[in-house]
Amino acid sequence: ANKHNKANANAFSYTQIEGAPYIKAADLFQRGNSDEGTAVKVRGCFLNEKGRFGPSASLICEGFNINVPSHMTKDIEAILSDPDDIQSINAGMVGVYAYEYVNSRGGKSYGLRWVDIPLAVDSKDLPY
Repeated sequence: ANKHNKANANAFSYTQIEGAPYIKAADLFQRGNSDEGTAVKVRGCFLNEKGRFGPSASLICEGFNINVPSHMTKDIEAILSDPDDIQSINAGMVGVYAYEYVNSRGGKSYGLRWVDIPLAVDSKDLPY
C-alpha cells in the first residue's frame, strides 16, 4: 500500500546545487548526449503541479535540471510513486539521453529515452 503514497523530491538523496540551470531535451541533444553511451545520470525528479499548461516535470542531474517533455509527465508521476524506481535513481542506476524526431507538423522535436546505468565499481573495493 505504501507504494501508492505520494512521494516528492525529498525522496532522493542527491542535493542539487543552488541556482542550477534548467535545460530542454533539445539542449541535451545539442550537447551531444544523444545515445546510450552519452546518457546523463538522473539524480532525482519532481513535478510542478502549477505549471502554466498543467503539471510539468523536471529531472535533477548533476549540476543542472532537465525540463521533461510533456508526454513524459506520466512517467515522472509513476517514478515518484514507486519506491523501487526511487531506490534505483538514488543508487545512480538511471540515466537519460535525448533523441530527435519529426513531429506531426513536420518540424523537429526532441524527447528523452531512459537507460539503465550499470553499477560502478568503487575503486576502494579493488584488490590493488
